Amino acid sequence: MSMPSQFIWAQRDALHPNLRALYDSFNEEVVSIEKIETGQMVVMQGMFSSVDLELGAVIDAEDDVIVFGYALPSQINVLEAYSNRYDCESWSMEIGEDGGLWMTTWLFEEGQEDLLMEFVIKVLELDGFLEEVALFTGNNGVAETLFDLDLCVQAIEENLVYLPVSMRDELKPQKYCSCLANQVEADPDLVFALMDFTSPQAEQLMRTCWSDYCPDCGITFEEAMGQLHGDHGLIEELDEKSRRSFVHGCMTELMDTPFADDANVTFAQMEVACNCMFDEMRAQKDMTMVDLEDEHSVVMNEMFSACLSDLFLFDSNQGVLNAGRHPAGCRGVNYVPLLRGMAGTWKVKLGLGDSQKYFLIDSGASELVINEDWASQLRMKGVLSPYPTDVIALTLADGRSIAGEIYEASSLNIGECHIDDFEVVVVPEGGMLCGMGVLSLFSSWQIDEPNEQLILSID
Repeated sequence: MSMPSQFIWAQRDALHPNLRALYDSFNEEVVSIEKIETGQMVVMQGMFSSVDLELGAVIDAEDDVIVFGYALPSQINVLEAYSNRYDCESWSMEIGEDGGLWMTTWLFEEGQEDLLMEFVIKVLELDGFLEEVALFTGNNGVAETLFDLDLCVQAIEENLVYLPVSMRDELKPQKYCSCLANQVEADPDLVFALMDFTSPQAEQLMRTCWSDYCPDCGITFEEAMGQLHGDHGLIEELDEKSRRSFVHGCMTELMDTPFADDANVTFAQMEVACNCMFDEMRAQKDMTMVDLEDEHSVVMNEMFSACLSDLFLFDSNQGVLNAGRHPAGCRGVNYVPLLRGMAGTWKVKLGLGDSQKYFLIDSGASELVINEDWASQLRMKGVLSPYPTDVIALTLADGRSIAGEIYEASSLNIGECHIDDFEVVVVPEGGMLCGMGVLSLFSSWQIDEPNEQLILSID
């Protein structure tokens, strides 16, 4: 049942003049008026070509028009939009409680023509921004940084330009790249295979999607791959485009790190570091997303040390649980390699049983502290005792106290040294600290910064 026209016009006449100017700029199919606690709101639909979003407009205390919209996580990639929010200069963005994205702007012009022009310019800016960085492409998380659906389509289409139109019409790059994206979404680890188009894993992935690309062209996958292997220029071009896509995403992530501003990092430095990360990832064998997203994994720490540690250089309790125990398997002076972390910190690779992680060296921590995620894995392997033996109070850097559970590990390994039946503290999250409970078991210890090594001495 439609609303009587006289009621609509009564609502319209009650609008603030600036809201009325906006309302009058559109037909009734896309604009409506809603009553809210603070007055009235103009609701507009169909303003975007990239995504189906409603916009609301209200008047603030200064009689300026506030325009806002809310996108759900199912509509856009919220984290991607938020991390690139400064590219959309006219709009402020904030993540809502349910994970959606609030987008807000102000209109300061008066008069219908000027107000409408300002509104259109800002909507076009937001529409272009959402289309470029925030629409889903079948990927998520880190995998989206490494595989770009639009770039995949663009790279293929650029190499089809010189083909006859009839042949181009038989090829479906959009369907092919969407198939690849769906495969990566189902198994994000496949994205690493696509960093080298000539790898066996990449060839198998492309074979899976070949029927989407060339359903009726009469060319087999084997014939196409034979041509690709024979065209070194094309391989180099595809590799370069894959690299550029990764470097762009990597630099975006680096710019949003909490250390970037303080570290005074240049774009050139970030570009060099991200190119290094691309090369390191391509050189890895059987790398997984778990490795990449685990800040304590051996792979991630070694890549960080090789490529990123120099970007974030800044001016630069005795443990009780294992007191009296002595390291075995080593003697005299021992040199353990270190990796430089952020903010002038150092990390050392330690092993519990046959599992290894990098730990932050923290002389202010009293014990060896690990998080529950890793502890649960170690319990399943039989490295940790199945149940805690005791509870200990820990004081965090911000002064808060938390309870940590004490477990016994079959062994702690540091360099060539090992200590059997070693007690560790497990906390719900964070952790991964090598405190004085490890370092004090040696006669002396020191960090040799120039040579990036931990010197441990045993009398």
